[in-house]
Amino acid sequence: MPAVLRAATSAAALAASITAISPPAIAEPIFESLWTGASITGSRSTLVNAISDDGSTIVGIRNGETYVNRLGTNTRLTHHLSNNSQVFDANRDGTHIVGSFMGSGASWLFDGTDWVLHRTGKIFDHQSISNDRLVIGAEDLGFHDSRTFLVDGTTPSEFNYQHIGSGAPTGLSDDGLAASIAHVGRYVRHAARWSQDTGVEYFASILGEHPEISGSLNISNDGSVVVGYYSIADEYNSFIWHENDYAVIPRIDDDPLTAGEYQAATATTQSGEIVVGTDAGKAYIWSAEAGTRSLKELLEVDYGLDLTGWILEEAVDITYDGTKIVGNGINPGGERAVWAVSNLAPIPGVDAPGSVSEPGTLALLGCSLIGLGIGLRRKLA
Repeated sequence: MPAVLRAATSAAALAASITAISPPAIAEPIFESLWTGASITGSRSTLVNAISDDGSTIVGIRNGETYVNRLGTNTRLTHHLSNNSQVFDANRDGTHIVGSFMGSGASWLFDGTDWVLHRTGKIFDHQSISNDRLVIGAEDLGFHDSRTFLVDGTTPSEFNYQHIGSGAPTGLSDDGLAASIAHVGRYVRHAARWSQDTGVEYFASILGEHPEISGSLNISNDGSVVVGYYSIADEYNSFIWHENDYAVIPRIDDDPLTAGEYQAATATTQSGEIVVGTDAGKAYIWSAEAGTRSLKELLEVDYGLDLTGWILEEAVDITYDGTKIVGNGINPGGERAVWAVSNLAPIPGVDAPGSVSEPGTLALLGCSLIGLGIGLRRKLA
């Protein structure tokens, strides 16, 4: 049996305290492959990192190059400053994306026309962006230590950074007032949440028994819910946190984990109604009423999609209304592939995203940015 933390609330009970929803119904789902990379024998240099809340913009890398899918069009981004960069996130309507140049010590915000560079000369990453273009990131202090900062992404400056703690931030609420943090401190590796009101809250004490390793991988749009993973005896499990309470998300079919396997919650919706993640190499979707399901099985068995030969390894991100999910996997040809499932039924009571403006920014880029690397939010350790 997998290790279970003491006095954990059931996932269903916790979700009921957040909001009561129907199971994640799907109207007429659409599955598509967005871009593919090299054979699976190589490193994981083809993946997706995030989707904008309105579903218009998807960011990631393809064979080590930074890719943006804006309104269905793939664009390879390059920049003269560095041939080695990462792209991490897009704001709500996908008009601004953030990332960093590896080796140059500069992070960036791009609005489709102009690059705004930050803090050249130091090594740090922009990890996530709010609707108002506040950016959260991490500054490398050396010796496996880092410092978390918040900055106005539209203003190029080496100053005016609000330092809000230690660790690697992984997500930012829509208003920029709350964030999830993966690891805190040089020797302490705990999940955490930061907010303007409460500061940094360490989940080691909230989770009851102290896990060996834990990390917050994302935060809901309203900032009230954090999802991530924890490990005891080398068994990784997903958790969902809300208002100083937490729950362990059950595994697919309640199968026990074995040492070395992991399950991790990677993203959630507006207020934690639906959670997606990975479970021992299978993408999953969870809600309180439907439980934990293999996403591939759900699409094939319940809705008749033909995904023969596809391996959906992880669901990486979901829009705040639950209508679109993106993830990583392997296609029938044995290539690493970024995939998307769209036309999911919106969550009851959550307003649909605003309309998407016509392309004129990221969809029609004339310049581009070379990118390499995998975002911290995708790492389990």
